[in-house]
Amino acid sequence: MFLALMVLITLLGGLVRAESQPDIHIANGGATERYERAVDEVAISSQRNAISKLNTLINKYRGTNREAALLVKLAEFQQQTAAIEFRIAHGLAHNSKQSIDLNNYKLIMAESIKTLSRVLAVYSGNMNVIDEVAPAFVMRGRAYEEIGNKAAATRDYLELIKRIPDSPETVRAYMALAEF
Repeated sequence: MFLALMVLITLLGGLVRAESQPDIHIANGGATERYERAVDEVAISSQRNAISKLNTLINKYRGTNREAALLVKLAEFQQQTAAIEFRIAHGLAHNSKQSIDLNNYKLIMAESIKTLSRVLAVYSGNMNVIDEVAPAFVMRGRAYEEIGNKAAATRDYLELIKRIPDSPETVRAYMALAEF
């Protein structure tokens, strides 16, 4: 009985070690890349599903203070989806030895800018949702930076500093401006 228990513990110990140490030494680097792109595709599908559900909630709470928070969350999801598209584009370009096509990435970033613009247009004067408005300025500024519109990014950062100088987000705005 003791011997059987020891064999079982030894076998389980080996399985735990094998599962906890991913096989990162795949002989074919392309297999790793294909696996990572497949994971990204699943992640994008999940993000799109979450965006769809969030849009349903946004429609339900349109015109209320909850809408501002939901729109900021939507923009976060959109920017996360754009980041995944960025990785996919780089992976495809690397594998095909062609130039990087960032069109999908830029389109999704533009969607997040549109979402954040709605937050700022509708709620920037509403002090009840100031916690959503301040991050919206920074997020939109970063999105503008990503698509190469530094002038618009600068305007957003400066507008945040002017309108809500006591917000913790102003530190991020100052940091972003310092990088220009």
